[in-house]
Amino acid sequence: MKIELLFSTDDPNAESTWSLLQEVGRNLVPEALLERREIRTFKKAAEAGLRGSPTILVDGRDLEGPGKPSDGPGHDPLFAVRQYRDVAGVPPRWLIEAAILRQLKPEGVLFLCVANSARSQLAEGIARSIAPASVRVLSAGSSPAPIRPETTRVLAAMAIDAGAQSPKSVDTIDPAQVDTVITLCDEEVCPVFLGKARRLHWGLTDPAGTEGSPAEKLNAFFRTANEIKSRLEVIWKPDPDAVRRQVSEFYAEAVSLGATGDCGAGDCGAGDCGTASSCCGTSTGCCSGGSTAGLAGYDEAAFSMLPAGLRNTTFGCGDPVSVAEIQPGQTVLDLGCGAGLDLLLAAGKTGPTGRVIGVDMTQRMLDQARANVNAAGHSNVELRLGTIEDLPVEDASVDWVISNCVINLSPEKNRVWSELFRVLRPGGQIRVSDITAEDMPAWARRSMHMYASCIAGAVPVQDYLDGLTRAGLTGARALSMHVYSTVQLQALVGTPKDADECESGCCDCSPSISSTYTQRLLSSLQGKIATVLFTAKRPI
Repeated sequence: MKIELLFSTDDPNAESTWSLLQEVGRNLVPEALLERREIRTFKKAAEAGLRGSPTILVDGRDLEGPGKPSDGPGHDPLFAVRQYRDVAGVPPRWLIEAAILRQLKPEGVLFLCVANSARSQLAEGIARSIAPASVRVLSAGSSPAPIRPETTRVLAAMAIDAGAQSPKSVDTIDPAQVDTVITLCDEEVCPVFLGKARRLHWGLTDPAGTEGSPAEKLNAFFRTANEIKSRLEVIWKPDPDAVRRQVSEFYAEAVSLGATGDCGAGDCGAGDCGTASSCCGTSTGCCSGGSTAGLAGYDEAAFSMLPAGLRNTTFGCGDPVSVAEIQPGQTVLDLGCGAGLDLLLAAGKTGPTGRVIGVDMTQRMLDQARANVNAAGHSNVELRLGTIEDLPVEDASVDWVISNCVINLSPEKNRVWSELFRVLRPGGQIRVSDITAEDMPAWARRSMHMYASCIAGAVPVQDYLDGLTRAGLTGARALSMHVYSTVQLQALVGTPKDADECESGCCDCSPSISSTYTQRLLSSLQGKIATVLFTAKRPI
């Protein structure tokens, strides 16, 4: 790893930033990897996506990211640097540390404070909820005391189960389990960890020392927890490309299994979990226990006019085409078109003088869609490989954007909503069916199975509407909502292969273990997951 400071000679913040970078860098990387480089003109730097002077590069990448601030948190993992840059123009120390640590990919993190009852326990719980499962997360103190009730209460409010956490002495921590130490003490004497590790110091005031009413003290714990969470999210915010890659692989397998009618469980005998999980009708094929299309609300009569087998490769959660007033001759764009059900329905509405464009990031999905389009005999459908965050579609070129249980899968939803605005003609509209989630438990959001099943990436309804509005669309509202029942939720999520109790996949787990995990999951999601039909338009 190489860390560079790019600066201009007349920049008053260059020296202070360099001093801070040296101080931070010594605790994280060899000093020989720190460099400073003068840039006489920042015009070329700006053309390359850099901000100006001073700019910190980590392995050639702008620490603050190339995106515009308006792109929001979904655009770049390190967007928070812009939010926290102080009035002098120098990022705070903790933010530089966290951003560099992100690149180093820590495998064992130890949080330290004196009593191990408040700050470090909050940090442990929050880190466990957002860090990859492979990361070891520990906390300890020099004078451990019982965990504060406010700590447990705040973590519970964040949907984090702290039942397995307990106060520990720093002397009991195995140095081999730790490669990074983060101390959280403020004015106290911090515990000393004797193992070899990277060192970061985040001085946070102890909320337990807050004077005032119980409510005021609890608010102090919430403020501390939120500060810790904002810092840890810089380190462990998921890489968008990695998320897209895993989702694409997941659905490539799902469409293949659906197309063959084989759910992967042989004859689905007793003891086979056999699910090819997919959005909104998780188990396709012989073990589904019901039709995905039926769960999504499609008119069964529509399938009599469509290619055989399309039902088994449909992974939607609604029917956006039936409620879109698509007229003959118009242009319709389908985000994440999948195997093509909505494409074909839209093509019937636009007629031969119209045009329907389907975009999907999974080649196997497009191959299946192309086969279905050819079988249906439509000549007005175009299929394009691409992501919904960077649509291969011209500006202001479509009358309608439809999408069916896809945007929840995007790790960069702000970019998607901005793309909707860009491609719509003035007066163009959207009809989007999608999954929403209210108060999602943090442990459930960590599951890739839950993400690919359209749960972990879902956002609350109001967040969805706010995102559409921020993108410039008007009249954003929910046309309809259906909250999933327990039975429908079970069809939605199936039995996750990465269940906490399962070592080697759901089909190798005993029925009781899989059932235990699933029941915990369903209980935590009851009443919180819905399919919603959204509408909005680009103003004229």
